[in-house]
Amino acid sequence: MRCSSVCADKYTFPSLVKVCARELVVREGGVVHGLIVRCGVGEYVFVGSSLVDFYGKCREIECARKVFDEMSVRNGVSYTAMIVGYANVGDFEKAVGLFKEMPRRNVGSWNAMINVFVRLGDLGSARKLFDNRVGSLELAKWADSYVSQSSLDLRRPHVVAALVDMHAKCGNMERATMLFKKMPKQDLISYCSMIQGLTIHGCGPQAVALFSSMLSEWIIPDNVAFTVILSACSQAGLVEEGCHSLIPWLINILLTITTLIIDKLRGFV
Repeated sequence: MRCSSVCADKYTFPSLVKVCARELVVREGGVVHGLIVRCGVGEYVFVGSSLVDFYGKCREIECARKVFDEMSVRNGVSYTAMIVGYANVGDFEKAVGLFKEMPRRNVGSWNAMINVFVRLGDLGSARKLFDNRVGSLELAKWADSYVSQSSLDLRRPHVVAALVDMHAKCGNMERATMLFKKMPKQDLISYCSMIQGLTIHGCGPQAVALFSSMLSEWIIPDNVAFTVILSACSQAGLVEEGCHSLIPWLINILLTITTLIIDKLRGFV
C-alpha cells in the first residue's frame, strides 16, 4: 500500500495494530506506532485505544499506560483495554483502581473486572459485579407481574417483545423463551428481541436457527434484524452462517432495484 503511494489514515492503523496485538509482535507494532505519530492520527480515540490494547496484550504495560495517559479523549474502550492490560500482567490492584475511576462503564469493562475477580479467586465479588451488569431480576419479575395484571393487551406483539427483551437482558432466558413461544403470532420485533437475547447469552447457533425460522414464516428482515443476526454470527464465529444470512438482504435489494427500474420504464412509456 505504501509502495503504491496510497496514504494510510486514522481508519487504516487500528486494523494494523490489531493484527500486531493478535500476533504479539512488539517490534512491528512499535514501527506502526511510529507511523501513527508521523501521520498525526494518534489523537483519535480509537487509534489510541488500539495502541493501549496492543501494548497491554504484549505485556508492555508501561508503554500502554503512557499511551493511555497521553490520550486527550478516552472512552469505555480505552479504559477497558487498560484494565485488561493490567489484568494480563497480574496487577489486579491497578485494574480495580482504574475500573473505579471510569466515568462510564460498558459491558466490556464489566466483563474485564469479573475476569479479574475470578482470577483472584474472589467469586463473591465476581458474582456481585455480574448481578449489577445484567440488571435487576427482581424488578423485572415485578414489572412482568404488573403488566400481566394490568389492562395492557398481552396479545399485542410489541408488549410481549418488550418483556422478552427485558427478561433476556436480566438473565432470565427461560421466561423470555416462554413468553416468545406463547405469542399467538411472532412479528419482526419479537424475533429480533429473542435473537438478541440468545446472542447476549452466547447461544449463537440457536440465534441463527431462530433467524431461519423467521425467514421460513416469510417475515422480511430489516436493517435492525440483519445487524442483530450478524452480531450473533460474529460472536459465535459462524462465518458461513453469517454469509448465508445476507442472501435475503441481497435479494431484497435486487427486488427493490428491479421495482425502481420498472417504475422508471413505465414513466418513459
